Amino acid sequence: FQRVTATLSSTITLNAWHHYIATFDGTNARSYVDGVSYTPSGHALSFQAFPSSSVCIGQDCAGTAGRYVTGKLDDVRVYNRALSQAEVTALYQSYDANIQVATTQKGLVGQWKFDGNAKDSTPNSNHGTVTGAVLTTDRKGQANKAYSFNGTSNYISQAYDTDFDFGTGSFAISTWF
Repeated sequence: FQRVTATLSSTITLNAWHHYIATFDGTNARSYVDGVSYTPSGHALSFQAFPSSSVCIGQDCAGTAGRYVTGKLDDVRVYNRALSQAEVTALYQSYDANIQVATTQKGLVGQWKFDGNAKDSTPNSNHGTVTGAVLTTDRKGQANKAYSFNGTSNYISQAYDTDFDFGTGSFAISTWF
């Protein structure tokens, strides 16, 4: 699997939902917030391969100090390919149920909608195990449709699966936070 490390600046409005996507095409790393390319001054986006490692949501699987999420996450997706700018925009706009883009399912190897649980919505059945995180209200105001993380010990893990072994190849990770 790949570890994604991103530093978001204070230009992000706090206490509001935002959509974040990190893509890697095998050469270039890009990040997007709310459908727009995001590269603030001093921005750091790095990818690191972890073969045979668990997938963790809300923390670094290695348990590295300071690498936990504080806040809410919803609709986490992992793709085995980089997404185009048009697909990034479509995923952000998919908040609106009237917008449908078929290619946002292509290459989807894991999707955790958090609809009352941490089950993977893809046919791959990469279901997560929740440790400490609690269900909360999602970005649409629906109860028990997102998870809240305390920043110190909450996470969701899924055992290693070859679905997430990208090597040096392309991938994308998407989430609402």
